[in-house]
Amino acid sequence: MLSVERHEMILEYLHKEQIVKVAELSQLLNVTEKTIRSDLIV
Repeated sequence: MLSVERHEMILEYLHKEQIVKVAELSQLLNVTEKTIRSDLIV
């Protein structure tokens, strides 16, 4: 999965859920928590 695709999925999920945990996104997208944190910084 490309980072652009992950960013879109993260935004969609945040829009739907409002509040999410990094661990939750990590499991959902099958990537490490470090990857999610990096994606959120960008």
